[in-house]
Amino acid sequence: MSKTKYKRISALNIAILSFFLMVWLFSYMLPILRSFTPEEHLFYGNLSYISNASLFGNTNIPFLDRQSFNINNDKEAHFKLYLSGLQKSEMNTWFRWWDSKTQSPIPLEIKARRIHKDTWIVKGISTSEGSLETKSVQNYHLRISFWGLLFTAILFGISLRSLHYSLKKNNPS
Repeated sequence: MSKTKYKRISALNIAILSFFLMVWLFSYMLPILRSFTPEEHLFYGNLSYISNASLFGNTNIPFLDRQSFNINNDKEAHFKLYLSGLQKSEMNTWFRWWDSKTQSPIPLEIKARRIHKDTWIVKGISTSEGSLETKSVQNYHLRISFWGLLFTAILFGISLRSLHYSLKKNNPS
């Protein structure tokens, strides 16, 4: 196999890999991007279910780590909480999902935005012990959206450039 043919096959493989990484990253960004709608709702209730959904095991990488929960035994409404590592550690100082003294869930006030019929992105959360401000959560979501879109654009550029290189004709002149 000639060196040129090897480079073209390698470029095609890089194009395919970067395209799939771009699609995968964008699919993880989509819930956050959909949460920038102006419609904000306020919910009150007690926690009924929580899961720490982490793709790679609590990595503190945006879009990959999130907490999903339901309130008031409503299995249809799902809330997703995306926070930075610093916000999580600050929240852990005052926030508990479960009151160990009374053996009952803590009452919550949740500000959220709808992204699907039954899925909400949390923009702020409050209890009697403290609160997570909507402004700081919104700033974090904006920041990770910017970086996510930047990486997506870079992967798109790499994919196009590699695809162009792998498909171009060889001019011997």
